Amino acid sequence: MNGLRFVGQILLWLGFLSAALAACSQKEYDFLPDLEKVSLSKLVDGASISASELQQHSAATIEELSSEELETLCNVVAPILAKRADDAKRFGRLTNKPVADLTPEELDEYVSFVIPVLKEQSLARAVDEAKQKAGTFGENAEEPKKSAKSFGKKEFISKRTSLIENKWPTVNWLWYGLSMILGIGGVVLLRKTSKSKETESSRVAEEFSIVTRSLTDLQLRIGELAANLEKLAPQDVVEFIDETCVDPFTDFADARNALIQRYGLRAFAEIMTQFASGERFLNRTWSAAADGYMNEAMDSVTRSNAHIIRAGELLEKYESEHQAK
Repeated sequence: MNGLRFVGQILLWLGFLSAALAACSQKEYDFLPDLEKVSLSKLVDGASISASELQQHSAATIEELSSEELETLCNVVAPILAKRADDAKRFGRLTNKPVADLTPEELDEYVSFVIPVLKEQSLARAVDEAKQKAGTFGENAEEPKKSAKSFGKKEFISKRTSLIENKWPTVNWLWYGLSMILGIGGVVLLRKTSKSKETESSRVAEEFSIVTRSLTDLQLRIGELAANLEKLAPQDVVEFIDETCVDPFTDFADARNALIQRYGLRAFAEIMTQFASGERFLNRTWSAAADGYMNEAMDSVTRSNAHIIRAGELLEKYESEHQAK
């Protein structure tokens, strides 16, 4: 049963995980027209173009362009981005090393390429600082303007995919459906094992009630026989045992597995040892009485009574421990 429950849990998690992956297995980019995907693939990562520069090449926004207009714009922007990406790599290669470690060729390249870039960056910072100070201390001081937005390959793709209104096609429905079936199968197994567990618990509770009732009945009947045996005729002893003790012994034996489920094997062995001894000595009582040996019958029923009483004491002990858990 635990194996089925484990399989159910695995199926459940695999199903829902697969469904989640199916829901995002296809990107919105895949649903752009082929012409746009080819155009956007020309753009390189790691470089961008400012909004003002972009306006020089297209008066319309990226979202407003048709597929053909987007192709034209990408053909213009792609070389610019490629050059800037190469320049960035070149700048990083030359500035990551101390000047003293540069080769003569790299030093010439540093002077002709890096120094002008550094001067341009320094001048741009100085201009920004001057504008900020003028805006701060002027009579009509305004909040510093945010830096202009730049556009790279990522921004181009984001703008175009935002035009896709229906997002449902991005779900792989076949994969999603199969995954949900897998997850539902796991749920069914879990519910089945849960119901089986509840049924098993009900069965154990019912059998345990039979055990306690039978043992209590035997304690009363055998105790009564032990107290009155001297007054009874041999035939009366035999009939008393047949009529009052056989059924409780049978019922207890049939329901004895409930002791294992409730208390474990150790407690089961201890209780059943006393119970079996009590039954054996009661059988001797029956045989002795049937043969007319009443002294032996008296001795056997006394010993049977002691074993049944001890079985009842053990049952009470383990039940107390069980309730205390």
